[in-house]
Amino acid sequence: MARIAVFFLALCLWFSGYTQFSATQVSWDTQWEEIEDSRYRLIFNATIEEGWHIFSQYSPEGGSQPAFFEFIETDAYKRIGPVLEPTPEAYYNDVFEVTEQIFSNEVRFEQVVEIYDLSKPIEITLYYQVCKELCISASEDFVFQIEPTPATLNVENLVEAKDEKKLALDLKLDLKDEHHLERIGSEDSPLNLWSLALLGFAGGLLALLTPCVLPIIPLTVSYFNQKKNAKPWALLYGASIVVLYVSLGLPFLLGSKADPQLFNEIASHPVVNFLLFLVLLLFALSFIFRFELNLPSSWIRITDQKSDRTKGFVSVLFMALTLVLASFSCTGPILGGVLGALATQTEAGTFGVSLLVILTAFGLALALPFMLLALFPSALSKLPKSGEWMNTVKFVLGVIELVLAFKFLSNTDLVAGWSLFKYEVIVGIWFVIGVSATLYLLVGVFKDASNRIVRILFLLPVLWLAIVSGVSLKDPLRGGVINTFAPPLYYTLNAEETPCPLGLDCALNFEEGLQRAQDENKPILIDFTGYSCVNCRRMEAEVWSDPRIYSYLKEEVILVSLYVDDRTDLLPSLKGKYQLPDGRIKSIRTVGQYWSLFQAVNFKSISQPFYVLLDPDLTVIQEPIQFSSRSTFLAWIERALSEKH
Repeated sequence: MARIAVFFLALCLWFSGYTQFSATQVSWDTQWEEIEDSRYRLIFNATIEEGWHIFSQYSPEGGSQPAFFEFIETDAYKRIGPVLEPTPEAYYNDVFEVTEQIFSNEVRFEQVVEIYDLSKPIEITLYYQVCKELCISASEDFVFQIEPTPATLNVENLVEAKDEKKLALDLKLDLKDEHHLERIGSEDSPLNLWSLALLGFAGGLLALLTPCVLPIIPLTVSYFNQKKNAKPWALLYGASIVVLYVSLGLPFLLGSKADPQLFNEIASHPVVNFLLFLVLLLFALSFIFRFELNLPSSWIRITDQKSDRTKGFVSVLFMALTLVLASFSCTGPILGGVLGALATQTEAGTFGVSLLVILTAFGLALALPFMLLALFPSALSKLPKSGEWMNTVKFVLGVIELVLAFKFLSNTDLVAGWSLFKYEVIVGIWFVIGVSATLYLLVGVFKDASNRIVRILFLLPVLWLAIVSGVSLKDPLRGGVINTFAPPLYYTLNAEETPCPLGLDCALNFEEGLQRAQDENKPILIDFTGYSCVNCRRMEAEVWSDPRIYSYLKEEVILVSLYVDDRTDLLPSLKGKYQLPDGRIKSIRTVGQYWSLFQAVNFKSISQPFYVLLDPDLTVIQEPIQFSSRSTFLAWIERALSEKH
């Protein structure tokens, strides 16, 4: 059970296999050769930067991500055997205690296919990791368009696979008054760096109150107090804890610099959302039913042994690592919940920085007691004693994570198009969770007098959940905060399914919206949104529902809602590889990827929600606006429409 939990956590933290950018440390070229009538060999050549390596398809489980070729199956061809590769090098990973199979410098993969229709391309995506001191998850898209060749062609004649590239600048609109785009109205952004730091710090403080951490504090502080110059070593120990948590976020920061649209696609992918649902569900159940999810004991044993065998800074660093690993059964679920909240709230382009801020604050909150108590050892006697109250804390945290888990299941349902977990279903599940948790805590209030105050204190949030979700089931328009996390109000059991928010008449394609705007001589309001975008739902539920704003949206503008996480296949004429202005190549396959690129090219932004007002002649009326309060948005749209008139 523990190894499964670690596996799923690693998947969600590293998002292995679902990144959509090419690693700059590896360059690829493709070729094909004809073997005999209708049979061809597809060739993938990789040149790997010195010091880096990638992994074999058959690198064992428990280590880094093996290479995986995903073939888009069609009736135009069939594969003959597996993807072939040369003999890899053996590399022992002492962190995972696994002998991995790797390739350095260069490698050639081959796949034999039998082709029935040469007019159709063969599309393949390779998911892999490239590693040095750190590992970067990446993917590469290949398109083979086999052309008929003369019968005299032999296997020595190699023909480069055709892959016509498009230019991202082809999506550029002929906008007028673009100077308005230099400033964006976002003064009411829901999460700034200070609030993110507070979220992470609060998570760390909660982790301190768990039975995995609190009892360790006096033991560790007493250990340092017995040493000479105890205070500097204790401070170094606390700093090491912070450094370890910060290191978890560095690969994401590097990834966001490689492709700022990366996290937009990751956060909306149905597989990623479903994995997050499973991880948070497992964490929640571990807290509620009091079973532990521990990391492999060998990891803890190794770090503990190294701390005993080493001296100075290295020894302290391994002591800190031992604490981080040993306390995972309590800190892991809390950190998972905090990161889950981050995934639902933060803007895609700032995910790397946001994650780094949260991890730093979380580590700092964990480290502070060790540092402060080393400076003021007399305060040790004032620490709260362990007891049954800790289980109440864990229970309520488990309830919160359970609610958050179903948010990610809702995202999966929306993006994948299952039509199973609609508004009433998700809110109904939350209502059952709230009522059940309330009854459990109420029974405890009357049954255990020693823990009564703590249970009454934590009874309030679960009672609030039960009441608000119950009200929302009866009248969704009164859902308030619940509607921020619930499925959109158009996505109900009784309503006709349309992705237009609040039942408004909207266009889901920019060209269609532009034509309607020109026909009706109305401005266009472009709404860059997403099915899994929490702040988009919050804007619709709390801001757009205002009768004055709703009237403007319904009567005065042509609303164009462009969903950047729409997984629908793009038209063949638009699908392909686009060369970005900085020279990078990006594969665009879905409608959502196309609108995300359209937003980046025209408005220099990849965040949602993002609202732009244009005249039918493509004049930018005023600066765009992002998440905002009701009064700010109302003033923004009134000012724009008054300038128009």
